[in-house]
Amino acid sequence: MKKMWMLLCAIFLVFSLAGTSIATPVTLDFEGVGDAHQVLDFYGGGTSYLAAGGTGSGTDHGITFSSGAYGFVDTDDGGTGNFGGEPSPDTAMSFPLGSIWTMDVSGGFNTQLSLYYANPYGDGTVDIYSGLGGTGSLLGSFALPQITATPTPDPNGIYSPFETAFGNFSGTAYSVKFSGDMANTFFDDISLDLGVASVPPAGAIPEPSTMILFGIGTLGLAGVLRRKFI
Repeated sequence: MKKMWMLLCAIFLVFSLAGTSIATPVTLDFEGVGDAHQVLDFYGGGTSYLAAGGTGSGTDHGITFSSGAYGFVDTDDGGTGNFGGEPSPDTAMSFPLGSIWTMDVSGGFNTQLSLYYANPYGDGTVDIYSGLGGTGSLLGSFALPQITATPTPDPNGIYSPFETAFGNFSGTAYSVKFSGDMANTFFDDISLDLGVASVPPAGAIPEPSTMILFGIGTLGLAGVLRRKFI
């Protein structure tokens, strides 16, 4: 029984010292960005933007897109996006003005990046980097093979269907670079895990939950040692 108690106390102590950051799953579905609006800071505490006027704002995830990223609403819902079968109706994102664009994640993300895409005219590549703006070390990469256009599930959408793609990686990523035939690719439901569990830097003040766990572990071990040696 004493050995079991000591083991539990040690586990509490280890977890208290390991940091308390917890990865938060996030999916960007681009709903609310607006038709032909730049995405920009929509998911970064700011707004999307339309030169002719009109803005919208989403949940602040600390995520921003370079200026070439635009949201488009499906034509079936009154917009100008000629796509169909999007996983979360009725908005998708594209880069209509060029071939290389980035997504920055200020707090970092880990493990995997996944998304849905439709690209009937050409292929592309998604690269995951350790620095902002597509800089630093290349942590992971995956291809976006060309998808043959089909009239299902939406006969009115040329960019149909949407298929999934993903890439796993190790380390902390802060940006994603999209390249290839991006002017002819639509994206939807980009998913990632925000936050990385790590040991707090030297001098950091532990959170209350960390202090409680540390206290439980320390007191438990002290009690066991006291009974053993006194």
